[in-house]
Amino acid sequence: MIKYIIFDWGGVCSYAHALKDFARDFAAKMGKDKDEIERVFRELEYPYETGRITPAQFWTDLKRRLGVDMPIEEIQAVMLHSCDLSNKEVLDLILELKKKFKIILLSNNYEDLFAHTKQLYDLDKYFDFTFSSSSIGFKKPEREAYEHVLKELDAKSGEVVFIDNKEKNIVGANNLGIKTIHFKDAGQLKDELKKIIEL
Repeated sequence: MIKYIIFDWGGVCSYAHALKDFARDFAAKMGKDKDEIERVFRELEYPYETGRITPAQFWTDLKRRLGVDMPIEEIQAVMLHSCDLSNKEVLDLILELKKKFKIILLSNNYEDLFAHTKQLYDLDKYFDFTFSSSSIGFKKPEREAYEHVLKELDAKSGEVVFIDNKEKNIVGANNLGIKTIHFKDAGQLKDELKKIIEL
């Protein structure tokens, strides 16, 4: 019996793609190459995304690697404002689902961006529990990310539906026996959910 529905944020509840949107906006602001910004960001990203370094450490390293002379707070602001684009259809569906199920957020996310997102969208209104890779120390599709959430919920894999837009994250959840939906759009999500639960 399904008791929990776990949602991804970026690409599901939000149209934004944090890194690509940041690279585009920062490149325009600084006259830098977008692909170079994205490449350097990715090289430095893992410890930032899994909470092994602080946001300040990450932004300092990024500034140095890109040769940018700009206060960290201003660079950070570009990131935060690049990601403000929610998917209202999905958020409205979540409010309906919340009447019958525990709704969980599991996001590969950065400490500073996730704090901004939680405040901006009042995530507690939509989700009973929120988990970010930066707070749990693992990111999807690492097995430990899903296991951490299951343990915190005291849930069995058969009691969970996991929704994500990235196939590798879907595969990671499937490997633990979790039912999954590979998200395309809100209409497709509703159709797939109807095959698993009563809406």
